[in-house]
Amino acid sequence: MKKKIVVIIALILALPVVSNNPCDDYDKISKAAELKLKDHSFIKSHNVYIKKSKEGEGHKYVQMILNRGISYKFILIDSDQFEGKLMLNIYNNMRRDYVFASNYSQTLNKRYTVFQFTCKSTINACLDLYFQDGNKGCAIAISGFKKP
Repeated sequence: MKKKIVVIIALILALPVVSNNPCDDYDKISKAAELKLKDHSFIKSHNVYIKKSKEGEGHKYVQMILNRGISYKFILIDSDQFEGKLMLNIYNNMRRDYVFASNYSQTLNKRYTVFQFTCKSTINACLDLYFQDGNKGCAIAISGFKKP
């Protein structure tokens, strides 16, 4: 009897956590992103939700090994629920010494939702995911690869 009461209380307490998910369209945006991989093989999907933040805060860092000679493709799909636009900087290491790839061109002042490059050396890269101008956002970043 006590076990049943504990289970019922646990379920009641867990309900608000499950139902208040701010990003309820991950499935929809994930399918849209996977379609854009085309000739690249899927590596990983990163669900990103970040509340409104100050400049320099609100980043999600992900470690990823990139191999020499492999073509990598990144697809960034934003949820329509929030104003945030997902940004991705790829650093040469987890210390973030320098950015060697990004979905944003400062020269053209343009943000890309799909970009690809061929890695020139094997590195332990750092993916820096954040939302433009510190806005609140929900998005998915999908990575894929293609051997030469």
